[in-house]
Amino acid sequence: MAKEKTAFLIYEDWETIFNSLDNNEEAGQLIKSLFAFAKRGEVAKFKGALKMAFIVMSQQIARDNNRYSVKCERNKQIA
Repeated sequence: MAKEKTAFLIYEDWETIFNSLDNNEEAGQLIKSLFAFAKRGEVAKFKGALKMAFIVMSQQIARDNNRYSVKCERNKQIA
């Protein structure tokens, strides 16, 4: 039985994105939406800067998840 993925990366350069948001409330909304996306695939319905930030970050999370899945499959073949 394969272990469920329990983590996702937060990149240091995302700090610039978080700091460019209007306030901490928006930053909180964004980080909560990233957890929902990473855990359940939920896509947030934001507008403006939050929408742009979510798109950039969720696409990176999706790419990371894909690389992780490929690596897991490759490791199964080796084992």
